[in-house]
Amino acid sequence: MKLDFHKLDGAGNDFVGLDMRLNGLPTPTEMARLVRRLCHRQHGVGADGVLAILPPSSEKSHFVMAYFNADGSRGEMCGNGARCAVVLAHHLGMTPSDEIHFETDAGPYSADLVEGGARIAFPDIGVLPREVSLTGSARPVEKADFLLCGVPHAIVFVEEDLDLVEVDQCGRATRHDPAFAPAGTNVNFAQVREPGTIHVRTYERGVEAETLACGTGSVATVCCHVWKKNLMGPQDWDVIPTGGEALNITLESTGSGFQNITLAGPARIVFQGSGTF
Repeated sequence: MKLDFHKLDGAGNDFVGLDMRLNGLPTPTEMARLVRRLCHRQHGVGADGVLAILPPSSEKSHFVMAYFNADGSRGEMCGNGARCAVVLAHHLGMTPSDEIHFETDAGPYSADLVEGGARIAFPDIGVLPREVSLTGSARPVEKADFLLCGVPHAIVFVEEDLDLVEVDQCGRATRHDPAFAPAGTNVNFAQVREPGTIHVRTYERGVEAETLACGTGSVATVCCHVWKKNLMGPQDWDVIPTGGEALNITLESTGSGFQNITLAGPARIVFQGSGTF
């Protein structure tokens, strides 16, 4: 299949962006094969996932984002992917620079462009995180916090040096623990090193490895920290992912959930090209 594509970078999360407005998506089987080929680091473009830009299905939105993990599975939502999709859709002339509305499998979102990137506004989260006891025989930790933030996230706050955590090994075991069956979960290892800043390393479901950043994981981690520390009212936190480029998360903690949630950070088109995949 001959394809034009854009390579995108969102704070270290990298994606292949496809303009699918004219042709639409191929069958699920064909799309899964295409995604795996595009995301392959040696035989394809190389990416954590694929963003397909589709025409809006509502007069209230500017475009639809269909997101696919590197393993070919379709994801409900991707925070950094959504920020990159906003940048790409604007580049394609589909959106203004603010009050951008788009659709995902996790529901509608809004956004605006900021210097060097994009900011996404999340729907309110009307529940609090919950503590989950792991039950698998290979569990690396006994408990993890859990929150659905467009996609499922487990959060493990660590006391030791975060750099020493074996994220691939511990993340894989936690991601597949029976406590999170059948869908599994993304896994974030987090540490607060200075006021207002949380360092996070993420094992991403669908990539099946540590990635350089995770937008929804950063939001979920801030929500869990705020909940554990019983912090109320407006919050403003910087999350430093593995790649080192900061993501900014703002939200308001209500005591029964979280509202006015935003995720902002760098997002850019790295290059564009074409190929047969």
